[in-house]
Amino acid sequence: MTTALIGSQVITTIPFNVLAAEPTQTTNKTQQVKISTPLLKNTAFNDKTGWYPILPSEVVGYDPGTDGWENASNEMYQNDAPEYGASTYVGGAAMTTASFVGNGTLHITNHGQNEFGIAQPFNTVPGHTYSFTYTAKTGDTEYGPDFIGTLNVAFSNYSGDWRAMRVPGASSPISQTGYVVPDGTAKTISFTANSTQTYIQMSVGEHDPDGINGVTISNIGDVIDTSDTTKPIINASDKTLTVGDSYNPLTGVTASDDTDGDITSKIKVTSNNVDTSKAGTYQVSYSVTDAAGNVGTKTITVTVKAAPDTTKPVINASDKTLTVGDSYNPLTGVTASDDTDGDITSKIKVTSNNVDTSKAGTYQVSYSVTDAAGNVGTKTITVTVKEPATQGAVTANTFTINQDSYVTGNFTGGVKKLSVFVNGKQLSTINVTSSPYKFYAGRNITSVNDNVVVVGYDSSGKELDRAQVALTKENPSQGTLTANPFTIGKDGYVTGNFTGDVAKVGMVINGKEYTAIQVANGSYRYYAGGKITSINDTVTMIAYDKSGKELDRAQVALTKENPSQGTLTANPFTIGKDGYVTGNFTGDVAKVGMVINGKEYTAIQVANGSYRYYAGGKIVSVNDTVTMIAYDKSGKELNRANVKLNNDAPEMGTIAANPFTIGQDSYVKGSYTGNAARVGLIVNGKEYSRVAVNGGSYQYYAGGKILTVNDDVYAVLYDAKRA
Repeated sequence: MTTALIGSQVITTIPFNVLAAEPTQTTNKTQQVKISTPLLKNTAFNDKTGWYPILPSEVVGYDPGTDGWENASNEMYQNDAPEYGASTYVGGAAMTTASFVGNGTLHITNHGQNEFGIAQPFNTVPGHTYSFTYTAKTGDTEYGPDFIGTLNVAFSNYSGDWRAMRVPGASSPISQTGYVVPDGTAKTISFTANSTQTYIQMSVGEHDPDGINGVTISNIGDVIDTSDTTKPIINASDKTLTVGDSYNPLTGVTASDDTDGDITSKIKVTSNNVDTSKAGTYQVSYSVTDAAGNVGTKTITVTVKAAPDTTKPVINASDKTLTVGDSYNPLTGVTASDDTDGDITSKIKVTSNNVDTSKAGTYQVSYSVTDAAGNVGTKTITVTVKEPATQGAVTANTFTINQDSYVTGNFTGGVKKLSVFVNGKQLSTINVTSSPYKFYAGRNITSVNDNVVVVGYDSSGKELDRAQVALTKENPSQGTLTANPFTIGKDGYVTGNFTGDVAKVGMVINGKEYTAIQVANGSYRYYAGGKITSINDTVTMIAYDKSGKELDRAQVALTKENPSQGTLTANPFTIGKDGYVTGNFTGDVAKVGMVINGKEYTAIQVANGSYRYYAGGKIVSVNDTVTMIAYDKSGKELNRANVKLNNDAPEMGTIAANPFTIGQDSYVKGSYTGNAARVGLIVNGKEYSRVAVNGGSYQYYAGGKILTVNDDVYAVLYDAKRA
């Protein structure tokens, strides 16, 4: 019989030199083979070339008289054609053909008394029972389905030499199916291992020298250790949570099996009553099943604790009013409670107390209390000690509706405060220091049927006396008043309109009343310069008739003007050459002034973003400090710019000007020295045209240019270069 090894998958490192390229290895637990990679899924079986050539004499137990190898020249070798895989030739004729499909299927055709198969060694545990499944179908793709094939499946101890397994009888098998006709159904084979390494062999053979045996092997399954009866172990420990915590019962839980290894992914939660919204003790149960069906269980306890107590206790204490001479215990009527501890009044402590009941005054008492968790609550109350009851009386004058605005009268004794009630409604309370009194009632009293009462109180607010106000009515004058918004920093007058019998308009700022002014023609302008300074001021305009009776009030809406802004630049100035400092400006700049060595010169009006400031004779040295200053229209400084000074030796010369009499003279006259070419005139910063001069004297027509003795007038002498 000729035996050809097609290929093998190696589970652990076992010498196996049949293949020229070593197959892929899969690692399993030592001494406990659970799964072996299926034989036909090994990529080493697909389109391999260069199989190790085998001579019959190399096979252990070879007997040419009994195994059918009569011709010593017969040799088993690899046919390199990839579509055939491995072939065995006897006497020059193909005796065996193997086709590897590559999807886990192997087709083998044998001629004569050849045997062809696949084999694989793997680790086993002596005494353990193993099983695996496969599917084998008879028939031949080349010769047709009528060619009946047989399949032999055997398990043998593995001695380390694969060739010892290939010849029947060379090593006693553990178990063997014998030759069976495959029927295409899945079959399961079982065996009991008696060594640490076992060899599985699936071979196709034909005992008829002239026969053809065709078998297709597929779906070779995993080798399963069916002796596993040990339950897997779940590793889970009791947990302690706090109310409000999130909880995943599988977090941190693992499972292991003595055969399967880590089977954490198979853990199931079988029960879980944990409720993290409330404190309590709960249970979580788990189960896990290994490949052999052994079930491991575990139950843990989950304790949910109440959240830490961080709420401060509350002290219930109210302000108190005493009379001079009263006794006082600061703990009387004071209680404390806590959301967890309940009533903790007994733990209250007085931390400070300056109450002196021998004299009137206002005092403080402070308390503290601590709950079981250490949270401290505090409270401070005010204790008022008042003088003994006082005596006092109030009278009220007759009030004329549509004429009077104030309720007036007198008071005596200990009256310190007054209130006016109209039909039971209290208008307000005012402090009074001397009689008579004057209480503003405005338009709150409208009918002679109104019930108006003046009430007098002592300093503690205790009522001392009441007086009924007699009411009369006069045909009223009428009128309305409006007030326009007022912009602080911009407006000088409060303006508005009025109607009806309005004859005067007054102003009240923050309760201070200013003189009323006469008004006419339906509008008014009330000068408020310097009086309204903040948008938080309360400004009210009041309309009066000719008798001084108030007719209406209007609140003034206040706004504040945004501050003016602006920038200024100054160009370099060449002494002896330039007559003007020039530059540019932006924003709200309205005037530009000049400061030389700390001396400030008159600011000039500017416009259109640039300026020219006459500096003739003022800047005399490059060591001078010259600063240009920008102002807004109100004279507020906005920006400064220093002038860079250069020196240019000019033509030398002097100029003198005769006095000018306004209303009499028309020309500015004078004399000059040096090499002068022209004379110009500057009035209040404005430069006028230059006129040619010679002979040492000049006259410049100034008609209409010099108007007052306060004008700033300069006669300017120029050389030929600067004329």
